Amino acid sequence: MGMDVYGEAPKDERGKYFQNSCWSWRPLWNFVCEYCNDVLTEKDHNAGHYNDGYLIEKQRAERIAKRLRELCASGRVLDFEREYKLHMDSIPDELADSVRGLVSGQVAKNSSAPHGSLPVMDAMDATARELCDRQRRTILSRQRTC
Repeated sequence: MGMDVYGEAPKDERGKYFQNSCWSWRPLWNFVCEYCNDVLTEKDHNAGHYNDGYLIEKQRAERIAKRLRELCASGRVLDFEREYKLHMDSIPDELADSVRGLVSGQVAKNSSAPHGSLPVMDAMDATARELCDRQRRTILSRQRTC
């Protein structure tokens, strides 16, 4: 199961579609909500956790994209990624397995739930991902030379 983000009026191919697993989407969306809390409404925050076609209009989507580009350029996104991975690695395997079992049971129980999409403007997507990928490649290449 995943979360689907569609660009309403994409400027290029990269802005048409973004997909993430539900496990990766939640921390990503929470990060966006934390750093764009002056842009997003409470309704936006809540709706972003569901895959049901919620739309964030162009002006606010562009503000979010600008903020994400700034966060990528500053290194904050990579810091968050490292912190999140450390946190996830610190969870004991037994606890993780029991949570997976509970979630699997809930997914099976709710398997008839409607599956939709979460369309937003392409501005949130392509440029910010490209900057993050570029920064990640730079950091990795520096680590190899050390």
